[in-house]
Amino acid sequence: MKAGCAAGSPGNEWIFFSSDERNTRSKKTMSIRTLQRSAVLSAFILLRAVSGFSGDGKAIWAKNQYVSPVNASQLFLYDTFPKNFFWGVGTGAFQVEGSWQADERGPSIWDHFIYTYLRDVSSIDKSADSYVFLEKDLLALDFLGVSFYQFSISWPRLFPDGTVAAVNAKGLQYYNELLDSLILRNIEPVVTLYHWDLPLALQEDYGGWKNAIMIELFNDYATYCFQTFGDRVKYWITIHNPYLVAWHGFGTGMHAPGEKGNLTAVYIVGHNLIKFDEIQVFGYTAWSLLDGFEWQYAYTTRRGLFYVDFNSEQKERKPKTSAHYYRQIIQENGFPLKESTPDIQGQFPCDFSWGVTESVLKPEFMVSSPQFTDPHLYVWNATGNRLLHRVEGVRLKTKPSHCTDYVSIKNRVEMLAKMKVTHYQFALDWASILPTGNLSEVNRQVLRYYRCVVSEGLKLGVSPMVTLYHPTHSHLGLPEPLLNSGGWLNTYTSKAFQDYAGLCFRELGDLVKLWITINEPNRLSDMYNRTSNDTYSAAHNLMIAHAQVWHLYDRQYRPVQHGAVSLSLHSDWVEPANPYVDSHWKAAERFLQFEIAWFADPLFKTGDYPVAMKEYIASKNHRGLSSSVLPRFTPKESKLVKGTIDFYALNHFTTRFVIHKELNSSRSATDRDVLFLQDVTRLRSPSHLAVMPWGARKLLGWIRKNYRDMDIYITANGIDDLALENDRIRKYYLEKYIQEALKAYLIDKVKIKGYYAFKLTEEKSKPRFGFFTSDFKAKSSVEFYSKLISSSGFPSETTSPACGQHPEDTECTICSFFTKKKPLIFFGCCFISTLALLLSITIFHHRKRRKFQKSKNLQNIPLKKGHSRVLS
Repeated sequence: MKAGCAAGSPGNEWIFFSSDERNTRSKKTMSIRTLQRSAVLSAFILLRAVSGFSGDGKAIWAKNQYVSPVNASQLFLYDTFPKNFFWGVGTGAFQVEGSWQADERGPSIWDHFIYTYLRDVSSIDKSADSYVFLEKDLLALDFLGVSFYQFSISWPRLFPDGTVAAVNAKGLQYYNELLDSLILRNIEPVVTLYHWDLPLALQEDYGGWKNAIMIELFNDYATYCFQTFGDRVKYWITIHNPYLVAWHGFGTGMHAPGEKGNLTAVYIVGHNLIKFDEIQVFGYTAWSLLDGFEWQYAYTTRRGLFYVDFNSEQKERKPKTSAHYYRQIIQENGFPLKESTPDIQGQFPCDFSWGVTESVLKPEFMVSSPQFTDPHLYVWNATGNRLLHRVEGVRLKTKPSHCTDYVSIKNRVEMLAKMKVTHYQFALDWASILPTGNLSEVNRQVLRYYRCVVSEGLKLGVSPMVTLYHPTHSHLGLPEPLLNSGGWLNTYTSKAFQDYAGLCFRELGDLVKLWITINEPNRLSDMYNRTSNDTYSAAHNLMIAHAQVWHLYDRQYRPVQHGAVSLSLHSDWVEPANPYVDSHWKAAERFLQFEIAWFADPLFKTGDYPVAMKEYIASKNHRGLSSSVLPRFTPKESKLVKGTIDFYALNHFTTRFVIHKELNSSRSATDRDVLFLQDVTRLRSPSHLAVMPWGARKLLGWIRKNYRDMDIYITANGIDDLALENDRIRKYYLEKYIQEALKAYLIDKVKIKGYYAFKLTEEKSKPRFGFFTSDFKAKSSVEFYSKLISSSGFPSETTSPACGQHPEDTECTICSFFTKKKPLIFFGCCFISTLALLLSITIFHHRKRRKFQKSKNLQNIPLKKGHSRVLS
């Protein structure tokens, strides 16, 4: 769309027209209808009314969106725009140009409005001064890499009294220079003719937009702009947000000219402003390029992508984080899904531990049938009261019980067999084994049950990883006497834990090679949250208890049992909510120090708490924001805890976003000054666990960087899913998180030794984390996970068979069918055999009958004289 250019000087052509001549000339050169076709109206987005790009954006919106399997409210499109999509940024002349009284610029209605109504504005001279610092604006545009720049022409700068009688040469020079510079940079100019700065003379002489003559005056002004700048401008916007001009200018009085309460005027102004054409979206404008004057808010609000110090002389433009982010969006042409690197093909080693995790395994105290312990004979009164009546004087031989006589063990073994795991992690129930908390009363029946669980798993080829102590937020899991005596705030509990661990090592250690002393001690301490000092004291005692148990095993049992001992830490990853804000990065690292390094540093590295943690708490104490005191490790304690880890065990479930938030409370959680934010666009589970697999890889890299190149076991990783059969979220979660673990192993060289999915069975009325329902029915994720295990990861088509498999041993489709359909095949074989037998009997009898009939017929044939009949 290109307006014709006037011959000769574009300025002198308009000098000598009277008002009537001007109106006649306007109608001849461009009617109002022509004006409607030449420019379009915009409200913050850039619109287009020309052919050439029609329908380009439709393909994007028609694409399959990244849909959450959870619910339809979590739709967020990760994709890019068409290659010809326009990315731009905009400004308004009155907001950024400054120099309001320079170079013969005329006053606008906003100049008058500020002096009359915004008396608290300290100075109208505050501005980004774009009129003076044009080159700096152009450098800001270069930084962003935009394809177009939307700016407005100041009507009073071009025509000080509002009429197209004499153009302001200085203003004309400025806009020509701006347009030429944009064209030189291949930045498409998008020009707004009116962004609210009406020449004051038109308001005073005609009443502004309430007068219909404004349509003709605006037509004159627009026609001049089209003819003067049209050779470089292809996209025009007539009026910026006419609704606000009418409503706030003549209704609420919040905008210039400041009239209020006249609804008739509002509608008249709106009628004079609005003329629409059919339009299509073809680009996006970010508002605004620079900090500037924000209308009724003056300078109290900053909306620019670039920060401008209004009080400085040079008015340097400093890109804010939003400028960096918008620049990235432009470079990527949208929002490609790129947080995770592409999936890779590869396998874990043959000695990799593929496991499944259970929480505390509640023991069965008795086998499922009394025949193993009750020697009496009973008679069942089937027709009477239906009770069992003991037969006195008769005693039977009892049969010794076997491990498989426990129903729960039998069910568990069947579930493990279906999953094809190599390892099974479960936790012992301390309170069931030692009800009194000491060795004075040992429940041997419970120990036998746990030994049965381990031994039956080993028969199946499933090795155990046993957790000695697994507390939860709802149940501390301590024997009642220990709980009543203060729990982990009492140092005696550490001694009791050592005795309990020694008992377990003696009774089960010949079968168990991987031990976890305490599950998530960095979360257990939350239970002791009356004060932060209680939290830190409990954590300190937990560390001492773990170290004592490790030394006990190392000294007495490792030489014979050859096992390994660790503790598992809750290790969720965190990301800065805004990656361009330094305080958010610091908050993320601080959270990791307070959450993971709190235990990992003393045990893995230094024998003392993290320096960052100690210094930050001291700083808060100094400022009066905390009264926390970290316990001190004595030299003996420091030596005791340092190095008491044989491998790093971590439980990882999700990644969270954090910001810095200064908090003041007596709780330990407030010492880290971190606030969590939730991104609702992320795929998440019913319990709001976000699915962000790339966080797992970042976590593994962080551990390797901070705690040497040591063996790592992912001892719990899983998500809840409401589905009772086709648990799609869990399958997706497993695939993506194991993918990230494989990348960490193959690419980042992290020594991952095992992966344990959480968890085997679910509990009623709790988030559904289980692969099996509470009544032991397998979900579809069981088969999915077992295939991953059989493949040792994600092999390529050319990969040799998995560990221990020969090509001839690989399961064929037909074999698999026969295995799965055994009952049906058996019934079919029986049916066919029966039919065959019946058919054979029928044929036999039929033949016998025919033979008999034949012999009978022979007897009736007359014989020749002298012959005798021979009967067989």
